Amino acid sequence: MLYFIEQTNIKNLIIDLVKRWNVVAPIEQDGKDVLLEKLPESSEKLEKYLGRISLNSKTANKQTLIPPKEIFFPQSELMFTYSTHSTAKKEFKIESPASTTDTDTAKPVLFFGIKPCDYYALNITGSFFKNGFEDFYYLSKSKNYLALIFGCITPPEPESCFCSSAGTGPVLSKEKGQDFDIQFIEENAGGYFVETGTDRGDEFIKANSRYFKDLSDRKSSVKRLKDIKERAFKNIELSVDFEKALTIMEEGARSGDTSTGLLNSVYGKIADRCIYCGSCLYACPTCTCFNIYDSTESTVVASERTFPLNGERVRVWDACVFSGYTREASGHNPRGESYTRAARRYEHKLKYDPAVYGRSSCTGCGRCLTACPVNIGMSTFIREITENHEK
Repeated sequence: MLYFIEQTNIKNLIIDLVKRWNVVAPIEQDGKDVLLEKLPESSEKLEKYLGRISLNSKTANKQTLIPPKEIFFPQSELMFTYSTHSTAKKEFKIESPASTTDTDTAKPVLFFGIKPCDYYALNITGSFFKNGFEDFYYLSKSKNYLALIFGCITPPEPESCFCSSAGTGPVLSKEKGQDFDIQFIEENAGGYFVETGTDRGDEFIKANSRYFKDLSDRKSSVKRLKDIKERAFKNIELSVDFEKALTIMEEGARSGDTSTGLLNSVYGKIADRCIYCGSCLYACPTCTCFNIYDSTESTVVASERTFPLNGERVRVWDACVFSGYTREASGHNPRGESYTRAARRYEHKLKYDPAVYGRSSCTGCGRCLTACPVNIGMSTFIREITENHEK
């Protein structure tokens, strides 16, 4: 179904939505960076946010500095606190199990204004956290979330975005079999075309019908939307042979030839340039590496702990390119060489995940290249292997 919403109705729609949803939107900060933030319900506080919401448009399109995975998978997350109350029995008690501490658990999350590539990323991280073992901490936050996607008519980062190569943007189309609930695409400065792709999307429009005009029977509007989408693809400047890269990685996996030849050469080049700061992984919308540690408060007397013993268990983001990520207690590190850690990152995105989930976990958002101080991104690697394959 196709609808239209006037620009002037966007503000009123948001005011209504915060009453029923935990609305998360891209907010422009004082330093001009854009971060995803939960909008407050208070009308007085909300008013301060409404003028700073950064929505995709022809004239202003910015990428969020941190991807939306942070809403469900925070950089630092309290899992639970614990305490012991008896020196004799050494009873161990969990005082406060983890919950969705920063959101109202009675209301699901609604992303207002995320990009198509980030919508794909949420689907990928969701698959990871419920594959095999279901992660309570992630899934309790992401339950029943809804994404109102805003398509990119112009790329937010022209030199690094390659979503069209990855098949995740800049706009989505039901005709291509791409799944989405609701997608907004700017028609002009006065408003947005709104497409629904599922029954859930139709239900959302129905529940908020006073803000939307039905255009489903207007052939001129359908054609106009098609033209806008075609132009959006033409505006993407960076293009890589994504499918060829996946084939090369798959061939390497079948032959066992991932430690020699072309791939090894490219891993070595990247390893020599990389400073292993982890920026690319923290900026990546689908990286899910984490570490868990206990922070304990206790009193030590005569080299023995006395009770009560209090502490908390915390999960934090980690990165597989860090040398300590795979280091074992014995001191042995199966990925001690820097090039093996570089290999792990690219093989994860382009080999392992396609084998497990049926698709690459690179969305083409380009954040890795934007964040990298030595100008290395996933597109850099893909170009290296595709342009030098069988030379």
